[in-house]
Amino acid sequence: MKKSFLSLVAGFLLFSGIATAQTTTWNFSEWPAQSGYTESTVVNNLGFLPGPSNSSNLMGAIESNTATIDGISFTQRLKTNGGSYTSGETNFAMPSQRAMYFDVNGNSTIKIWYKNGGGGTRTVYITNGTSVLTSFPYTDSTVGQYVTYNYVGGPTKIYITDDQAVNFYQISATNLATTTVLGVTNANKKSSTVYAAGNQVFVSKLSGPATVEVYTMNGALVKTISAKADTSFNLNTGIYIVNVKSGNQTVSQKVSVR
Repeated sequence: MKKSFLSLVAGFLLFSGIATAQTTTWNFSEWPAQSGYTESTVVNNLGFLPGPSNSSNLMGAIESNTATIDGISFTQRLKTNGGSYTSGETNFAMPSQRAMYFDVNGNSTIKIWYKNGGGGTRTVYITNGTSVLTSFPYTDSTVGQYVTYNYVGGPTKIYITDDQAVNFYQISATNLATTTVLGVTNANKKSSTVYAAGNQVFVSKLSGPATVEVYTMNGALVKTISAKADTSFNLNTGIYIVNVKSGNQTVSQKVSVR
């Protein structure tokens, strides 16, 4: 009986070890070819922030391309078709466009297989929305690069960004949570306005019934309200992403509450 009990415990520990070390892999050679994304989207628990609405080169385009990186052969690549930041932007912690993201429950090992999308030094960043966790500058567009980063900390949203066009072949991460969508709509398409004054956030110019969701920069949902007209609410001091969802449109605005 004692032997059977010990065997049961050993089996449970082995199962627990496999579960906590579970790896999610996004191999873009296995994804269908596509032109890219025009709105914020989550596919297979991997989120995509689109590029500018006036750009014909879409974020997330998947096309045929052969490459061997770190001994792995790929037949397709995912293209960002540009950088994750607008011209003159210096806050590389929080991308405004052309980025990928996913949520983790805590400690996570992140691996990326990629190539530069052109000449010169191009940098891939891994961030959590408030700070750059690590960066990988690379100059060779003909030879693929394999990088890894061990995130240590609590639950957060991880962003993979770049300062110029980069082609991704595969990404993997351990300890994934369910990824929540962060919508971004180009400013010239916004139907509503979001701004902060003091410790209050104001939402105005709603075109109809809307759901307002407030996220921390780590991706945690802290407030949800329904509104049919202009509204306001209080928040604690900090920086937040406010999503206003109305119909099939999502407007996203970063606000600083003091």
